This record gives sequence, C-alpha cells and structure tokens, in this order.
Amino acid sequence: RITNNRKHNAFTGACWFKGNLYVAYREGDAHVDEYGRLVVLRSRNKGITWDTVAVCRGEGDTRDAHLYTDGEKLFVVGFQYIEKGNCISGCSYSYDGERWTLWKPYSGTGNFVMWRPQWYKSSYYCAGYTSEGAVHWFESKDGLSWEDKKIIYESPEEEPNECALEILPDGTAIMLMRCEKRETILISVAVNIHLLP
Repeated sequence: RITNNRKHNAFTGACWFKGNLYVAYREGDAHVDEYGRLVVLRSRNKGITWDTVAVCRGEGDTRDAHLYTDGEKLFVVGFQYIEKGNCISGCSYSYDGERWTLWKPYSGTGNFVMWRPQWYKSSYYCAGYTSEGAVHWFESKDGLSWEDKKIIYESPEEEPNECALEILPDGTAIMLMRCEKRETILISVAVNIHLLP
C-alpha cells in the first residue's frame, strides 16, 4: 500500500529510473475535481517504503499520470481538464528523480490529450486525442515541443480516445485504442506504424 488518505487516488503510472521504482497517480477529492494533481512517489527499496518526490499541477484538474524515461530524464506527464473540449497536456521532469521542473504545458499540441508518450532511439512519440473524435500521431525531439504528423483514426461517432502505445525494438509501434461509443460497447483498434530511422 502506498497511500490510504481517503482521496480519489487513480490513473496511475510506474517506471524504473536509475535503479529506483517510481509511481505516479492523480489525487483529488472526487473523480472530477478542479484541484486534482499528480503525485510522484519513489521507492529506493523495490516498493517496501515510499517518499513523495513531486506534486505537479496545472491550472485545472490535472490527471492521468504517466511516467517514462529517455534514459537521462524521468518525465511525469498528464493533462489539465479545464472544460469539455478544452484540455492542456504537459509535463514535469527530473534528471535525478529528486529535483523536478515546474509543470509546463506542451507546445504544438493544442487541445489534444497526449496519452502516454514513449521514447525510441532519438525521438519522442505519442498518440493524442481530442473530444471531437480524432486521434493523431505526434513526434518530438525534446519531449516538450510536439509536431502533429498524421491522423491515425477519426470517428466522431465512436469517440476514440485513450491509446496505449508500445514501440518494439525494430521500430514498430503497436497501439491499442479505446473507442467510447460503438453500439454501446468499448472496442480496441490495433495500429502498426513503422517508424522511419
């Protein structure tokens, strides 16, 4: 158990970084709460004890924590929910897991929710979604400024959103996409994209 403070603790991420285990989650008073924030914990003994190393918050309900690393930096990412159709994705990062930058919105992503970015070789990759029912492919050289490269899937009727992304050693990206509405059931769509060297 890492917390039992009776808050709405959810939407977790985990990552090993420089020999330590990190866990991030969104903490709020309710499922939707304007004061929601991301909490990052570190364990130096493989999950036996935990220390809080960062608390990140944008201007609105900050949620859906994800942790990932490029080997040099550990990123905690998520998005600020301002109102329907108005979300701002962003991140904080650390070189040592102890000292973290202030939360900063991404540039180049507009109202796209950047869902769990990944690092591969020398670039960052992510699928982002909007409330208008579109999922786009984004790329970045620094993990902060993003470029919208292509439409992956568009269907306002099905409302595609959260996309789990895994990049294999050969550069193939496997994506599992959640669609909110399709004959009242959730569906998943697998997308293979070969990343150019």
